[in-house]
Amino acid sequence: MISYPRFDGTQACLDAPALSARAFAGTFGADPAPAKRICAGCSFLRACREYALATEVYGVWGGTTDADRDQLRAHSASPAPVSISSELDTPVLALHTAEEDVTECRRDVAAS
Repeated sequence: MISYPRFDGTQACLDAPALSARAFAGTFGADPAPAKRICAGCSFLRACREYALATEVYGVWGGTTDADRDQLRAHSASPAPVSISSELDTPVLALHTAEEDVTECRRDVAAS
């Protein structure tokens, strides 16, 4: 797994103008062009792009949008991105099932 880029305080997005902040954050409807222009001159472009292609991040990373990364993955042998939410699915579903079991048990006790 690719590790998070080791930023050193010189990354171009650190002091990005407010105009590009919505795009960097992946805000729906935000124009990604200003953020992509900022990334174009950044020394961390490659590290950010590699990280974004290997993980599930949103917004502009390494000069790419979510859609750009989906397209790059589709045209390469890259595996699907790692999703933190996928790792949480099993324990969350188990907890939800346990809560349903407790609720059903309480109904049975109340009915008897």
